[in-house]
Amino acid sequence: LNTYIETRDLGLVNGGQELIYWSERDGWGHFYLYDGEGNLKNQITSGPFHCEDIEAIDEKNRVLYFTANGREPNEDPYYLHLYRINFDGTGLKLLSKGDFDHAVNGNDAGQFFVNNYSRVNTTPKSELIDNQGNKIMDLETADLSQLFAAGYQFPEPFKVKADDGITD
Repeated sequence: LNTYIETRDLGLVNGGQELIYWSERDGWGHFYLYDGEGNLKNQITSGPFHCEDIEAIDEKNRVLYFTANGREPNEDPYYLHLYRINFDGTGLKLLSKGDFDHAVNGNDAGQFFVNNYSRVNTTPKSELIDNQGNKIMDLETADLSQLFAAGYQFPEPFKVKADDGITD
């Protein structure tokens, strides 16, 4: 049997009374809320984009923090961003803003996130944001001065059409 199954970590809510499960059941990678018995309660995320990982779960306020890509217009569809959404599927909000690939790490309570971001043609930066996407402070900017002094230049991004002649 030659079967491929893609999985993500299961999100446990209130000690397993509810579960947040990742699936491609609608053709896109999204999160679904189940009760502790495995019965579907509702789809949490939806739309023509791909959800990647659970970053934090706020059980008290019933908010899911997750990374996804392909949602922000006029950006590379592979760039990951951090979002928040209510368990009932309302209130979707972009938290890590900017036309960059974002790698985030949150505290256990999901109150704050370190947002590391860059592109192939920018200097990597790091900032601390809160769970509403507000920047608390800049943390660090990579020092590439010696690299540039040695003659390094950023690569130049470009787009080409895929074999279908339509997709960039």
